[in-house]
Amino acid sequence: MTNTVRRLAFIAAAVPALALGAPVAAMADAKFVDQRTAANAHGASLTVVRSVAGEDGRVSFETVTYKVGPHGAVITGTASSAR
Repeated sequence: MTNTVRRLAFIAAAVPALALGAPVAAMADAKFVDQRTAANAHGASLTVVRSVAGEDGRVSFETVTYKVGPHGAVITGTASSAR
């Protein structure tokens, strides 16, 4: 039971931190944001994908995945931008 609570607490702590970036993306001309969560007896994960196309022609893409399981936690991410 404590592992499940710990996993859910990890996800609950990560979501507000990611939400702080939302006001910046809201100023853009077009944006896409998607979040996916999963939890089972072996662990939990949260994946956030964000893509923004600005009025100035700048385009950015970012994906971040948080995973926690019986062997620890890991954060992976990919980011790309172009002008």
